[in-house]
Amino acid sequence: MQKSSRKSWTQSPSQTKTGKPEARPTAPVDAFSTERRSQATLETPPEKDTGKKPMKFKFGKGMCLELPERFFGCLMVAFALYWHGAFTANDWMYLLCSGFLVASLASLILPYFQLSEIEVEGAMPPEVVMSESTDILIQLKRNRKHGLLSLLLPIRSIKLSVALLKNSLIHQTKEKVTPPEVSCLDAISSTLTLKYSTPTLKRGIYEMESIELSSGFPFGLAWWRRSTEITRDKKGAKLKLTVYPKCEALKGYFLIKLQGLTARIGLLVSTFALLNKSTIIRGIREYRIGDSPRHIHWPSSAKQGKLLVKEFDSEQLPAYSLFLDLAAHWKTEEQFELAVLTVQSLTHLGHNLGTIPKVMLNPPLTSKSLANLVADLPQLPHGLELIAEILARVEPMTAPKSDEDAAAQKTMISQSFTDRPLLAVSPASDSLVRSSERGDQYVYPVELLLVRGISEAEPEPVAKTSARGRSPVTTREAESSRWTLQTSHLATITEELDLETL
Repeated sequence: MQKSSRKSWTQSPSQTKTGKPEARPTAPVDAFSTERRSQATLETPPEKDTGKKPMKFKFGKGMCLELPERFFGCLMVAFALYWHGAFTANDWMYLLCSGFLVASLASLILPYFQLSEIEVEGAMPPEVVMSESTDILIQLKRNRKHGLLSLLLPIRSIKLSVALLKNSLIHQTKEKVTPPEVSCLDAISSTLTLKYSTPTLKRGIYEMESIELSSGFPFGLAWWRRSTEITRDKKGAKLKLTVYPKCEALKGYFLIKLQGLTARIGLLVSTFALLNKSTIIRGIREYRIGDSPRHIHWPSSAKQGKLLVKEFDSEQLPAYSLFLDLAAHWKTEEQFELAVLTVQSLTHLGHNLGTIPKVMLNPPLTSKSLANLVADLPQLPHGLELIAEILARVEPMTAPKSDEDAAAQKTMISQSFTDRPLLAVSPASDSLVRSSERGDQYVYPVELLLVRGISEAEPEPVAKTSARGRSPVTTREAESSRWTLQTSHLATITEELDLETL
């Protein structure tokens, strides 16, 4: 196997202006637009305009021929030399004309034979966690299907690029994620394996669309390109990479505030099972806000110089459900990613406490707006894996909520009050200013809210004209979307995931 000049994927650093940071904070973003949400994960540098675009001719099996201006210039020079030799009877002009024609013909034939002899295979891991990099393996193998002709035609100067797409299931868009530079391969003798290290990827679903090989060997007058689709199986399923949200350890004792809560929905009253303790003491631990003073172990507290409380054998913190509003007013992409990170971390916290929380979305999963998201989900039972698959695919959306979605959402939220509290993760109304080396910057945190109930709003009177058109008749339409959630503040969450009440 001969050596090849391989270049790994690297994320180009953003250029910053030199000088002292300004004291004023950067201007906040008013809204998180749909166009900004559907941007590609990696920003491709703009291509330089080098002149007219080459002529393209597409053929079967992903082959494409590109003829730039220099190819036609070479032909024009050949014909000019031919006519000059015809009028002057100079044999050297015919010889030069033959050289230009052979160069043009070789540029058309040799790259095609090179690309047709290369078999391409690709592989990448099926999953990775957000802010982590992964490796894409590409294997190029020469099949030598042209027999003796293959011994005379070397495969040299091959360019390779990978088309990696970020799939938006909600907005039905696909953004291309490309490496900053195209890899150049010096030669391929038998089998060549390439390894590409990707930069840190954002949360979402990625798929490898194709691997493109291009060659202009030997003179670069004409270029042949071959695009090969990489499939996972014989059915044609493409290789997919799922980037899951991270799970961080939570700080603070916000669950203590859930003690003694009751839920009221109409005439239904239920008390949550919050803290079940036995009389068997398992050990002692440090005092937390909300612990009963009757459980303080005074002898140990006097020796250690700090308050210690008795920990019982069956002590458990309360179970809860989670609610994430995709149609809320998310100001920045970072704010929504912080909300998804919070939901993922709270889900694992509930699992560690003994009960997996139920995650609800707005609009609900049964709505038409999330039909493509549900169709892409794997068949998994309710658990951490299914919640992680859902959170890997959610995106902010600004689609209007229909009355059917509002009614389904109201029913789902009402049923959640029957057995456990409901915690909502929503964007905070106020922003925070954080000082750094670059100056003061705005930070948009999220809030953890406790949903206490649903408040009904009376429908507004609507004036309708009677059938005969004589006088307007005032009626009240039943609108299922006129309801709001009654919430109370639990904690303000920043990037440090500190859930202490502020």
